Amino acid sequence: MLNEYHVEVHAAQDDPCNKELQKLLKRQRQAQEKEREEQDELRRGAKVVPEKGLNVDPKNIVDPKSERLRKKPERFSDIEWTDSGQRGSTISAEELRAREAIALGEEETHERPLTDKQRAKLDSKAARKARPIMNDAARQLAIKLLDDHDRVYTEEKGLRLSVMDLAK
Repeated sequence: MLNEYHVEVHAAQDDPCNKELQKLLKRQRQAQEKEREEQDELRRGAKVVPEKGLNVDPKNIVDPKSERLRKKPERFSDIEWTDSGQRGSTISAEELRAREAIALGEEETHERPLTDKQRAKLDSKAARKARPIMNDAARQLAIKLLDDHDRVYTEEKGLRLSVMDLAK
């Protein structure tokens, strides 16, 4: 059950002339809404992404499969500076090698002597490496061999070896 107002509204909406006006009004409202959203994003600092492919320079596109050449960094000490603060010429490769050789030579001459603690640590490490590693099976074999040796040779020649002599 519609009252007269609703009937008039339906009749106006069905009118072809009013339909075009409604479409124009709808487009205008959508454009205003979109513009307001863009302004809100700009105020919030959101990044506006341009359309795909718009103003893209093909030289700036990096192919992930291509090999990238890295620029050799220049150390501040390798650059010569003039008295006025301007950058001068860079050091040649030969001069750089000569400076590095001098620096390496200085490092070798100024090497600190070992402290007593460091020397003791190195000596203990060398002693551990020099000592033969004997597990139980090797130790039992050595004892058996010494016992056989003692049984066979000591009675005649008076020589007697001990396990402790070989373990040292």
